[in-house]
Amino acid sequence: MALTKEDLQAIAVLLQNTTEPLQNAITGMQKDITGMQKDIASMQKDITSMQKDIASMQKDITSMQKDITDVKLHLENITDRNISLLAVNHGHLIDKLNQAVKVSDKSCLEEIRVNILTEKVEKLEKEIEELKRKTA
Repeated sequence: MALTKEDLQAIAVLLQNTTEPLQNAITGMQKDITGMQKDIASMQKDITSMQKDIASMQKDITSMQKDITDVKLHLENITDRNISLLAVNHGHLIDKLNQAVKVSDKSCLEEIRVNILTEKVEKLEKEIEELKRKTA
């Protein structure tokens, strides 16, 4: 069976009608792929930017961890020791203050006694002077 010229033309028309939608579909797919490539390129830039940010944050965290370790060591080695020394010395100061208060209390009592005795001596001196006048 041989194909005639008309058969070939009909086949050509059919192929043309079939290839146009395929070409349109391929063109649409090419546009979609181009859009996806742009989106992927944009995502790659975003990922690169995020990786840089994460690296920067890791450096900051490492620095903060070092600072925290330094603060902990300072608290443990210096501040805690100084607080202990202050507490011990505070105890000694309280003991000394208590001793000074006792001495101060005794001193006040002695001062009152001296004042009373001074008044009595003055009274006695006056009485002696009156007696001397009366006898003289």
